[in-house]
Amino acid sequence: MHMIEHGFAVMGWHLKLGVRPDECVYNILLNGLICEGKVSEAVSMFNSISKPDVYMCSTMIKGLCMYGHIARALDFLNRMDVLGIPPNNVSYSTVTHNLMKDKLSEEAFNMFRKMCSRGIKPTAVTYSSMLHELCKLGHYLFVEAMLKEMKAQDISLDLCTYSALLDAYDKNDDTEKADALLKKDA
Repeated sequence: MHMIEHGFAVMGWHLKLGVRPDECVYNILLNGLICEGKVSEAVSMFNSISKPDVYMCSTMIKGLCMYGHIARALDFLNRMDVLGIPPNNVSYSTVTHNLMKDKLSEEAFNMFRKMCSRGIKPTAVTYSSMLHELCKLGHYLFVEAMLKEMKAQDISLDLCTYSALLDAYDKNDDTEKADALLKKDA
């Protein structure tokens, strides 16, 4: 028996005893279905939950993105508002990252702006995923603007971002910026 099947069996046993699953149990089961590639089953299960929370929604968004269903993930993000569940940084960052990965940078920036306009502050992870993809796409002006924004908000670069920036500067034959980046944190 797979772990997810075991999880559903335990939930069934609890239901027979009159114990209702909480948000954590639902989220674990949704994540398990997604990890096994059973996205349709996860969506069906989600639709049967009477009071989903932001974590379940973010799990669904992550799962839909994992399997290339970015349009459905965007629908899920919009559906959160209808359900009265305010999206969080994880919800937006997941969609933004996957839009960037699919080379839909304009849509990603619109989503990023929407996130910020709702008062949700981007984290180092949000910026790093965008910067990494921008570097791959060669959008160096956007990279520089985001770096300035990160600096203004006192958000540090992580190792992945450093690597992406150094690689981008190398591909662009910009040794001055690469040297400046290395010296800045030496």
